[in-house]
Amino acid sequence: MKATAHGAEIDLNTLPFVLSADLARLNQTLESFAHTRCEVRGACEGQTGHLNSPRSDSTKTNIRIGGALVDVRYMAYGFLLRTSAIKMVGRERLIAVQIDTAKLAGPNLGITDIEPAISLSLQNLSMKYLFAPEEHDLSRMIALLTPSNDKFEG
Repeated sequence: MKATAHGAEIDLNTLPFVLSADLARLNQTLESFAHTRCEVRGACEGQTGHLNSPRSDSTKTNIRIGGALVDVRYMAYGFLLRTSAIKMVGRERLIAVQIDTAKLAGPNLGITDIEPAISLSLQNLSMKYLFAPEEHDLSRMIALLTPSNDKFEG
């Protein structure tokens, strides 16, 4: 964390994220919990949470994850997702995520020398979440809500 003349700046760099999940084992585990009939709803009643936590307008957040490798299996089948570095930034008005390349392959039958039936390669993926709409977004929304006099529209 650095303190600058314009506020605080947080930089976080990590190694690649690796996740391997066996859905058959997860299903088996969840089924065993379903038989215990544990009630926790009563303990949580009356509690509310807010997702909009207060943010300092001058804090800049930069996060770089060295990539992701996600392997999801169910019985003899599986899917593999591999990405390049995942870059995230948090600013006063938005949160943005950028992934240069992502490859999804599957279903894999557990045999390494056979090509998967589906191989999907995506490039230049980006997602932005704005805390408030921009002017052109509001103009588009008003245009959609305003009735038209065109008899062929709608």
